[in-house]
Amino acid sequence: MNYRRLGRTDLQVSELGFGAGIVAGLFVRGSTEDQYHAASRAIDLGFNHFDTAPIYGAGSSEKNLGRLLEDISGDFVVGTKVEYLTEHFEDFYGWTRRSVDSSLQGLRRDSVDVLYLHNNIRRGGAGPHDGYEAISPDQVLRSGGIADALDAVRAEGLTRFIGFTGTGDADAVLEVLESGRFDVVQAYYNILNPSGSIGLPPSSPLHNFGLLISRAAELDIGVVAIRVLGGGVLGGVAARQGASGTTNSQAMHGLSRADETRQAEVLSSITGGEDIDLRDLAVRFAVANADIASALIGFSTVEQVESAVKALTLGAPTERDMDRLKRVWASGIE
Repeated sequence: MNYRRLGRTDLQVSELGFGAGIVAGLFVRGSTEDQYHAASRAIDLGFNHFDTAPIYGAGSSEKNLGRLLEDISGDFVVGTKVEYLTEHFEDFYGWTRRSVDSSLQGLRRDSVDVLYLHNNIRRGGAGPHDGYEAISPDQVLRSGGIADALDAVRAEGLTRFIGFTGTGDADAVLEVLESGRFDVVQAYYNILNPSGSIGLPPSSPLHNFGLLISRAAELDIGVVAIRVLGGGVLGGVAARQGASGTTNSQAMHGLSRADETRQAEVLSSITGGEDIDLRDLAVRFAVANADIASALIGFSTVEQVESAVKALTLGAPTERDMDRLKRVWASGIE
């Protein structure tokens, strides 16, 4: 496991991060024993970066992760999030403080390393979008807005750095990024849609993330890759089912989840149709991008942790792999 600088934070994070989210579901629906075995094995293999959120299992992910990390010695980088709903728009600071206090209680920590804004960012502002409430750049950046609220809890010592989830309308997301108010961005990036870092041809039906990752790197804003396995689509049947045999994930922009799954089946032809090979390719693809400090992956089992780390030894995707990927990106689903 290698470690990379998380932009201007100067935090050193493992190139693979452990996502304690809904899809893999280990820290939401898994047993205490399975959580311990998978996370302790990940730590043995060099993971030091863990990511969670209050929305993951209505706080259960934070509580389970907090209990585990309290029992395992180590210097970990931990991030959690704040999501803003319509009823919070009149008092951004008040909700931010209440949410952070609850998160820290669950995590059994006095502070976190990164606190993320966990909403889609759209020109149209409020309303549900891809499973999350959407907000506008103005709500984030105006005086008394969300960025000010996050800065306030940082000044109070409850987080070292602040970040945001870079999903929504590409121009709106880039406006927030280029404001310079945030230290870290979580950016969608995988072999289904690489447009955070690789330009798409005009023929592509995919949502265009507007080279968000590349621009963040230019600004020395740390980049954490999310949806590396496409919300489980690229991880094979076991990853799509998660720890309890169910999954709860939305498709991301432009394609339905069924379309994403069909596109993954097209991509599987690159690796001979083996689920684990496609998962390995997805891991290698994300880690090969030097602008990404850490690629978050959700795990359900120890075996999945070990498989991801083993994929690192295979190196970057080959030129032949990349040529085939580019053909799929251009045409979408064939």
